[in-house]
Amino acid sequence: MKFKKNIFAMALMAVLLFALTGCGSNQQTENKSTETVIPTAQPAANIQAEDEKQTATAETTDEEAAELVQPTEETPEEAQSAPDAGQTGESDGLIYTVLPDGTAKINRVSDAYKREIRDMVIPSELDGHPVSTIGERAFYAYSRLKTLTINAGIVSIGDYAFSECDQLESIVIPDSVVSMGNGVFLGCVGLKSATLSSGVTEIPDETFSGCERLTGITIPEGVTRIGAGAFLGCGRLTDVVIPGSVREIGASAFEDCWELAGDLVIPSGVEVIPENAFFRCKCLTSVTIPDSVTRIEFSAFNTCESLTSVIIPEGVVTIGWAAFANCYNMVSVTLPSSVTSIDDVAFNSKAVFTVPAGGYAEQFCVAHQFQYVIAEDGN
Repeated sequence: MKFKKNIFAMALMAVLLFALTGCGSNQQTENKSTETVIPTAQPAANIQAEDEKQTATAETTDEEAAELVQPTEETPEEAQSAPDAGQTGESDGLIYTVLPDGTAKINRVSDAYKREIRDMVIPSELDGHPVSTIGERAFYAYSRLKTLTINAGIVSIGDYAFSECDQLESIVIPDSVVSMGNGVFLGCVGLKSATLSSGVTEIPDETFSGCERLTGITIPEGVTRIGAGAFLGCGRLTDVVIPGSVREIGASAFEDCWELAGDLVIPSGVEVIPENAFFRCKCLTSVTIPDSVTRIEFSAFNTCESLTSVIIPEGVVTIGWAAFANCYNMVSVTLPSSVTSIDDVAFNSKAVFTVPAGGYAEQFCVAHQFQYVIAEDGN
């Protein structure tokens, strides 16, 4: 009986030991299983950088997509351009280009037309396009052209547009014209009369240079600049009035206007009388120089043989080389106290000078042995 109890006790212990061993094995299995499914932790900085990278990629993609679908915007010029802008055509012997605003620019005259036509009327339209512009050299050396009518509506005339049209006799530029290029009528030796547009603000360089038969012209009020050589060689030009609006006179502007006569008044506001401005204007009898002038440059009034006197106003600082040389009939010259430089051959020695006492002008007369008197007020 005792033996049986021992056997039973041993069997019970074996069962308990087995149960305990199984539980430990299962716990280890569960731990191993848990370790295999838990990922290795990443540092927080790496996670943040990865997130930013993904966000940036997404944003770039969105921007690129937006650019792909965004419509192209037209500039105002493109939106308003005429559908046939840039195209060329020919009508009535005039070869033209359509401008972006739908108007026509005359480029040139066909050779066949030049051989046949002497009287030209520039039309207001070409193939339905209003004519706004006469291009550079459009009628250059059109030697048979005798009369020319420019219709209102033209706003711009390009450089040398009618230069060397040597038989052209007269021209009226309509008031619609606001812009003219250089040398528009250069070398039109047969041109006798010209009427300028009231819309222009300058007479550009060489506009009427070499128009040797031009006898008269009215410069419109509102013109602020008379360009270099604008009337160079207009030998028969007898009278010209420079309007008060003029602020600049270019070099050689009236050079070799031999018959330009009477009293010349330089407008107040002009600061420089440039080189050769009135060179060989042999018939000028007097000139009025405003106190706005600070310089009279070389040969400005050289060989103005009919000038008998000149008053140089206060404000003039410099009188250049031969400024009044060869003015053979000059008998009286008044110099200001403001002058500090007079070229050695600026004047002929025949004149009697009136000068302020003790200043540069008096020293100049003494040095050159010119006859002079002191101004009554001493200044």
